[in-house]
Amino acid sequence: LGYGHITPETPLGQIDTVLYTFLSVPLTMLTLKTMGKMVSKLVYDFVYAIETMLLSRKRPRNVKKKSVFVTSTLMILIVCLGGLEGVYVEGWTFVEGFYTWFATLSTLGYGDYVPGWSVLLQVEESSNPKSQLNLVLIIFISALSSMQALCVVADFLNLEQN
Repeated sequence: LGYGHITPETPLGQIDTVLYTFLSVPLTMLTLKTMGKMVSKLVYDFVYAIETMLLSRKRPRNVKKKSVFVTSTLMILIVCLGGLEGVYVEGWTFVEGFYTWFATLSTLGYGDYVPGWSVLLQVEESSNPKSQLNLVLIIFISALSSMQALCVVADFLNLEQN
């Protein structure tokens, strides 16, 4: 849905947003589906390896169900870690951070809580180039962690379909 914090105000900006979204959403969906399949295979192989190597089972059973459990646990862990990140970086409560990550990963994304917004405001007030570099690093790390989290969600959806 994405009722975001920042929206285009001019007609040209709104048209650009529509065109960009028209092109980027299918590409993002394809990327997430592909990455989700890769994560799904990694989780499946991990569960299979645990069953055969550590538990010495010759023919592991219910590997798919166990993979769904591992992926679900990963999703919960990611949302909880996002909640902790909100506490320490943004100054939010754990529930606010948890809610923000859940809303992001479920693609609700209301925009009522925006990760990194407080850091952005601090950088705007500072003319220190080091602050600006820190902002770029924070944006990169946040985008990377969001993509990893979305890959786990895509993995979960792939497992549910199979």
